Amino acid sequence: MRYLFPVVATFFLIGCSSIVNESHLPINLSFSDNSGGECSLKNKRESYKTSIPASVLVRRSDDPLVYKCTTSDGREAEGKINSTVGQTMAGNIIFGGGIGAIIDANNDMHREYPSSFIIPVVAN
Repeated sequence: MRYLFPVVATFFLIGCSSIVNESHLPINLSFSDNSGGECSLKNKRESYKTSIPASVLVRRSDDPLVYKCTTSDGREAEGKINSTVGQTMAGNIIFGGGIGAIIDANNDMHREYPSSFIIPVVAN
């Protein structure tokens, strides 16, 4: 009986994204032709400027990560990287009921971007 409470408490905390996920996650970015360049990235939470190729820590968000890039030889690429609902949201609903899901939906901690993304550019 003495061990029952920690086990039950662990099950309730397993699913909460706010507890198990970091606010930022890395995305490896590169151009489709392996060239170098610069990119501006933006979602509703933060904006970034980075050189490409790079690994960038971006803030989780429920809206797309919009990019505007220029290769070193002047070619431009624009687009977006969509976020998806992570598996921890299911854990919230199964183990924690709706409270954890509401908290995570408010701060976007349940959202994920892909771990790598290739930015398409038109070859010269």
